[in-house]
Amino acid sequence: MEDNSQIIYLEIDTDITEVSRLLSQTKAKQIRLVVPAKSGLLRSSINLKLLKKQIASSKKEVILVCPDQDIQKLILRSGLQVASTVKSKVIEMTSLATSDLDPASGNQVSKEEPVVSDMVTEDLTKESDLKEEDEEPSGQSTLVVKQFDPESSKQTPSSSKADLDASTKTAVATDSEQLKIPDFDHFRRKFLIIGGLGVVAVSLILVGVLTPKAKVTVSLQAEQVPINLSLDQSEFEQAGYGQITDQETLTTTVVASEQKDLGSVAQGNVVIQNCEDSDAHSLKKGTKLISGGLSFELDQAITIPAGIFSAGGTVCSTPLVEAGIKASEKGSDYNLTQASFGFTELSANFKATGTTSGGESKIVKVIAQSDIDQARAALIATNTLEEADLVSQIDQNQSRLVKGSYSEVVDQESLADPVGSQVDQTELKLVIKSSLDYLELKGIGVVLDQYLQENSDGSKQIFDNGAESVEPSYQDGQITITTTGYLGPKFDQERIISELRFVSKKQVREVVKEYIDYQDLQVDGGITLLSRMPIFGSKIGLELEVTNI
Repeated sequence: MEDNSQIIYLEIDTDITEVSRLLSQTKAKQIRLVVPAKSGLLRSSINLKLLKKQIASSKKEVILVCPDQDIQKLILRSGLQVASTVKSKVIEMTSLATSDLDPASGNQVSKEEPVVSDMVTEDLTKESDLKEEDEEPSGQSTLVVKQFDPESSKQTPSSSKADLDASTKTAVATDSEQLKIPDFDHFRRKFLIIGGLGVVAVSLILVGVLTPKAKVTVSLQAEQVPINLSLDQSEFEQAGYGQITDQETLTTTVVASEQKDLGSVAQGNVVIQNCEDSDAHSLKKGTKLISGGLSFELDQAITIPAGIFSAGGTVCSTPLVEAGIKASEKGSDYNLTQASFGFTELSANFKATGTTSGGESKIVKVIAQSDIDQARAALIATNTLEEADLVSQIDQNQSRLVKGSYSEVVDQESLADPVGSQVDQTELKLVIKSSLDYLELKGIGVVLDQYLQENSDGSKQIFDNGAESVEPSYQDGQITITTTGYLGPKFDQERIISELRFVSKKQVREVVKEYIDYQDLQVDGGITLLSRMPIFGSKIGLELEVTNI
């Protein structure tokens, strides 16, 4: 099998695009991403958000490695995992808030100093602070010992205080007076003893924390078991299936971009005379007339009589015919008085004169469908409910999400003014419903373990149930789980580890060989040091690397 973890070291100038490429190309399920201290990659909230989305879509566990505590806090607040070094534990938010971290291990280190209270001083004084001199030279001060009664320490606080004060008073006397002097050397010795014990205790704790872990990796030959399970509705709960939904109401302003002319067209009448030829001419409704560049049309069909000419054809006395016309467009520019008109289909010898009125321009803005569609797409893009938000609601006990089917739909939509309304702007409201179907690793592991046990003859144990590489799918009310499990010979792992606590590094292979018929074995870490300190034997770990048959 491939190594399930990998360490990636980034350059100072590595950008978020390059990180995304590295994550997508890396096959390992767990990645430690080491970011240089001077890199600006993690100092940008936008980069952290993009990185968070990339990690979520990669289905991999990514731990950022960064020694800077300020950047560690930014990373934790963004919902990502962080460690101080490639070998240290993942840092919790409370650790940064309440304690310092050892930069070498990422573990919490107490900085409290030993404190000796006044009561300690008083007790030491009461036990043996005074010495007695058997002989006293003449004219010298005399040392008197006040004996300490252990029962007196059970008195009330007020009486104990009085006795203590009385026992520690000194006086300088001549022949009749007594002198009581505290033994500071004795107190100093006891203080050093207590402080030394405290240092020893702290040292033992630090040794336990900082002692390197030893790892014994055993490569085993195992039987590969393909798994393809289809779970119906009754098995969903056991498989850790669930769905969570949430919704968000979003509003935005839709600005009208389309203009509409609500004015009227000019109408009127013209009189027409044929001075072109001696033929009658029939004109259809809608025949175009032009006056000063403005377009009009006949609103009825007419026949222009044949032309009548005299004086050698120089005088035209053809009867006039009247017809109604209207402007081709709206607007007051089409209101004309005694204007001359020409036909686009006839020569200029067909003369027409007339007057039009009633034309008016009135431009208004209206809400178009394109305005709604554009505003709707922009509003959906601003939806703040993301897959991570739903995952955070599922993951109350830090259970790991294997795969989720995330979807967003517009559950409700309302528009203050309908399409085509004569308004400059209106309000669009959307209720977006987000849902996530998910399977938890713990629940899937139970199902897979049960399947492998049922398909084993009892002489083998499960090395890998395939839960971490499971590929679930959802269709027609059923969940299909596809993965691969591994079975191998039984052995007592705890027994092996307990015996490794007392051996040297050279003896590891012999001990493991007594219990496992392995193909290869590798020892990493300080197992020699641990063998000299059995109390830290729990730091020895036994990992299995399965080799396919």
